[in-house]
Amino acid sequence: MEQLRHVFQLVIDEAELILPPESKGHILRELKDFVAALDTLDFDDSFELNRLEDALEELESIISIAGSKEFESEADEVVVQLFIQHGVEDLEQILERNLETTLKTVEQKVEKYMSTWSDSRLARNAELVKQFNDFKNEMDVYEKLDKLTNSDFI
Repeated sequence: MEQLRHVFQLVIDEAELILPPESKGHILRELKDFVAALDTLDFDDSFELNRLEDALEELESIISIAGSKEFESEADEVVVQLFIQHGVEDLEQILERNLETTLKTVEQKVEKYMSTWSDSRLARNAELVKQFNDFKNEMDVYEKLDKLTNSDFI
């Protein structure tokens, strides 16, 4: 996540130098919110994953706006150009790798916790165990995130 944050902060800093303070760009505001969210996330806390998911959805929205070539303002156009200059194409790959790492950490912690359960507890919580196994066996990172956020085990 640090690589992602670094690139975003570069774009924010340069945009703030270039753009007048009264600029009405949507993307720059969203980027600032995303960086602020990254700065406060505790990746060891599973409840933080909901905040991460929200931030990732915002990022997806930003990337979608950036790719559409239809900007709400000149400020958005400037920010997109700065993204391109700083390698926005790589950001999605960085994001996916970081998300995959975070989900793997959650998986390991839940698996370790469930490994302490007795057979009778596993049987009583069969639906929860099934949800976890579905999550664990999912290969697509976004589907895996969806399974996690719709599960009962976090």
